[in-house]
Amino acid sequence: MWLQGNFFLHDTIHLMKRRVLFTALLFLTLACRPVLSIGWGEIVILVVLIAFLAGPAIFKLYRRLAQYKKAWKDSK
Repeated sequence: MWLQGNFFLHDTIHLMKRRVLFTALLFLTLACRPVLSIGWGEIVILVVLIAFLAGPAIFKLYRRLAQYKKAWKDSK
């Protein structure tokens, strides 16, 4: 019985430590300016990069879907 109480006490202290740590990190985050800021130039570069890398795969998927729909329509 004593052991179970000790575990509950340990869990409570552990949760309290977690809550204090989370609160401290929250206040530190609110007190500081953002370290990472992204402007329109970076967003455009990211969109172009994603389009360049994923574009061919999406175009190929679109063509195969069109062929599938056409074959499905012709089979009926």
